[in-house]
Amino acid sequence: MRVAWAGWAALAATVSAIKFELPSAKNPTPFCIWNYALEDTLAVISINVIPRDQRTAADQSIDVRVIDRTHHNVYLSKKDLKDETRLAINTHHDADLGVCISNKGKHIDLDVHLGGDAIDYNAIANQESLSGMETELRKLADPRR
Repeated sequence: MRVAWAGWAALAATVSAIKFELPSAKNPTPFCIWNYALEDTLAVISINVIPRDQRTAADQSIDVRVIDRTHHNVYLSKKDLKDETRLAINTHHDADLGVCISNKGKHIDLDVHLGGDAIDYNAIANQESLSGMETELRKLADPRR
């Protein structure tokens, strides 16, 4: 497995981003990134899926699960992610939070934001009745990004 690290930092109250490549497999073994999160912490996960080869992009897929190692909670499970996807969860307990990715042939950019650095722009957009463009402008103007 070839893994290229773009950046990595402790997630106590900071932001972490990594880029890596997982080998394609018919029944892939999930690759998990673990971070400790406190109870009732907002976690925003951004995954940018980049097809290795545009000619075979339609035949490839990526699955993600967000899990709690200690209490065995499955916070969410998404299959066949495409392009950029943002996921938000609130933790139930103090525990290691895992973002587990199964890859069937794509490059992946992964950003995880916890606590004060986790901003759920979809919730803000719904609360303030923002359009898609207004939400994107809000993201760009945010100094925490």
